[in-house]
Formats: sequence, structure tokens, C-alpha cells
Amino acid sequence: MYKSSLGHRAGVRMMQLGTRLEYVGSLQRYQKLVRMAQGSSPEEDRDLPQDCQG
Repeated sequence: MYKSSLGHRAGVRMMQLGTRLEYVGSLQRYQKLVRMAQGSSPEEDRDLPQDCQG
């Protein structure tokens, strides 16, 4: 009984990790789309003096 509950917990953790990775991937994809929609490319951002992103 203890063994099966431990396996279930590990499975749930793996599922949570997978959904988290999917969420992070979709978030990065969304941010990339937003940047494209704004028409700002990395080259343009680099030329801006107020750009404080390292």
C-alpha cells in the first residue's frame, strides 16, 4: 500500500513537471509573438539607450 502510494506521488510529480515545462514553453512562445507584434527586434532593442536588460 505504501509502495503504490509512493509510485502515485512520483507519477503526479512527473505530470506536474511536464505541464510546468509546457507552460514555460508556451509562455516564451507567447512573449516572442508579442515582441514580433510590437515590431521590436533584438537588434533594435540593443540600440535603445534606455534598454536595461542584461
